[in-house]
Amino acid sequence: MRSKPRLRMVSDVLAMRHALTSDAERAADVAQDFRPRDRRAPQDRVLLEDMQRVYREALTAPKDKRGYALEGAQLEAKGTVTDHKGWNGTIQHGDVVIASITSCTNTSNPSVMLGAGILAKKAVEKGLTVKPWVKTSLAPGSKVVTEYLEDAGLTPYLDQLGFQTVGYGCTTCIGNSGPLDEPIVNAINEGDLVAASVLSGNRNFEGRVNPYVRANYLASPPLVVAYALAGTVDTNLETDPIGTDKDGNAVYLRDIWPTTEDIAAHLDNATSPETFRKIYDGIESIHSQRIRARHHDECRVALCIDSSFDAIAHFCNRDDRLVRSMSAPLLRHLIFDVD
Repeated sequence: MRSKPRLRMVSDVLAMRHALTSDAERAADVAQDFRPRDRRAPQDRVLLEDMQRVYREALTAPKDKRGYALEGAQLEAKGTVTDHKGWNGTIQHGDVVIASITSCTNTSNPSVMLGAGILAKKAVEKGLTVKPWVKTSLAPGSKVVTEYLEDAGLTPYLDQLGFQTVGYGCTTCIGNSGPLDEPIVNAINEGDLVAASVLSGNRNFEGRVNPYVRANYLASPPLVVAYALAGTVDTNLETDPIGTDKDGNAVYLRDIWPTTEDIAAHLDNATSPETFRKIYDGIESIHSQRIRARHHDECRVALCIDSSFDAIAHFCNRDDRLVRSMSAPLLRHLIFDVD
């Protein structure tokens, strides 16, 4: 009897993917290190006030306690960044190199999405900027998010901080933030740094977000923006300044955090049925177009695309029966084994 296709372990997929990008040595390291005991699990909740302490403890904790086992001079390591978009400087352990508002459950909540935009607005008005080593992105799960952010006048402020919309669907959780710029990668390698990412997703296992980013934290969209401004997870956002304003005065997270009233002012529009009808009315009548197919043993993988999302369907030639359907960004990097 023919068995259903079986997905390889994620560690193998990561290794294969990065080997294809001519980085076989790093890919092997990722696959070797991708063990359950090394994962930073999403359920390990960390209070904001404890974030800095928990991160610092992880730096020196042994690997069998899900730490990084650094000691002595390793803790003081830095990496030199040369000519990264005109910026030269150093980065160190804990510096955030990826900050992404992604399309998971967080972005289905208009309160936190509006909160991220309002925080960005207040930050820009005070003259705050994202640190130059942070790669930022915004990938809502729905075009409705774009609509209500624009209607609220918040999109320009997110754009100014680097949170431009890059697409709709899964991104950072599955490695689709794309490669880090070479000067940042070189600095991480130079200091063997435990660089960080902060994302509003639901996957933060080591090596999954990016092979060069070892500490990955899940946060609400407003906190993603906040950590992009701070540029590091090695800080206490409850007590430490997040930056300085145009006059050189310290700015704290509490100074730019959105109030309930701020969010409520735009919430009705964000949850209006009319907004959803405007974006999605008639979508069920749009025919999907198959744009690519490739064969693997007796099965073929077909990539289909329509106006709202990518979908990959895996069919068996024997009876053309759909046996698996998943989001395109994920399956672009998965390999099917057929027993």
